[in-house]
Amino acid sequence: MQIVNHSELHCEWNWLKEQIIDSKLNWIHSSSQAWPYIAKLPGNTTIRRLYAAWSAVSYTCEKPSLLVSHGPRPAMYASTLAFGRLKKTPHLAFSFNFTQLPSSRRQMLMTRAFQSIDRFTVFSSMEKELYSHIFSLDPKRIDVLHWAVQPHRKSQLIKPIQDTHYLCAVGSQGRDYRVLMKVMSQLPNCRLHLVAYPENLLNLDIPENVTVHQHVSFTFAAALIAHADAMILPLIGSEVPCGHVTAVMAMHLGVPVIATDSIGLHDYLRHGDTAVLFPSNQAHALKQCLESFLDDPTHLRLCADRAFKFAQKYCVEERTVEYFQDYIEHTFGFTPIVTITSDSYSK
Repeated sequence: MQIVNHSELHCEWNWLKEQIIDSKLNWIHSSSQAWPYIAKLPGNTTIRRLYAAWSAVSYTCEKPSLLVSHGPRPAMYASTLAFGRLKKTPHLAFSFNFTQLPSSRRQMLMTRAFQSIDRFTVFSSMEKELYSHIFSLDPKRIDVLHWAVQPHRKSQLIKPIQDTHYLCAVGSQGRDYRVLMKVMSQLPNCRLHLVAYPENLLNLDIPENVTVHQHVSFTFAAALIAHADAMILPLIGSEVPCGHVTAVMAMHLGVPVIATDSIGLHDYLRHGDTAVLFPSNQAHALKQCLESFLDDPTHLRLCADRAFKFAQKYCVEERTVEYFQDYIEHTFGFTPIVTITSDSYSK
């Protein structure tokens, strides 16, 4: 049987191939990053996506297969181009997440395409409710799985800056850096290192105690979080399905998190338990959280300890492997052999 991965990721990537080694499974990856010669054509991004989707669907016609589309856009293209050819091929839409909801026209196209997909995997309960409503999907077809990573160890991450004590903020999707910059301007003795794209900082005054890092590596961002006193995760609203990646990274590294109280994060961050949360768009509330932490970090550090244990149990690659094992067993009637095992680690 074939596992056909369909994504916009690097061509060499093949999801769980190294963890699930069952000889009954043959792994294939169809990526929109393939066909580099198309890059010179007008509208090359769309053409690449179409090629990748058509290639993925074609693979499923060769022998019994499972199609796994990673992200909503690949899922839409594959389902649309299938023209009914996937009736006997299960289609899993994994990592089904929108950082920005589609326009009304695209929403209509997606709603039609998504009806033929068997299951969807999202990373928060809020997204399950939201997407089932927006795309007219039966909630029973949507599974909630915690965002999972193979965690870094702090000891392996070299501190990338000279400051002894500092706060950090990392990320670009759904962020409210306007509020954060306002608060930092009122705390001149507190250092902040910020990783963001230029578009996140348009028309913002950057205080002197804030250092901005742009176009840095993933390792740099991870190391910056690892050695910070705390990470701030300011979001633009209370219903934003963003921030899981950086939140889980900080949790794995044992770094305290101060975040916007968004229901999109409630599966990970609970106020007073695994983080300190503040109301969205309220600078004075964020300032109070930071001042309390700077005066006495004990409470937030205890939250970080509980968050670390939570992440170690639920936000690890083993849970994703288990989920996919169960999906294959339910769909095809056998449990594939895996190599990954639970591995406790220290911060």
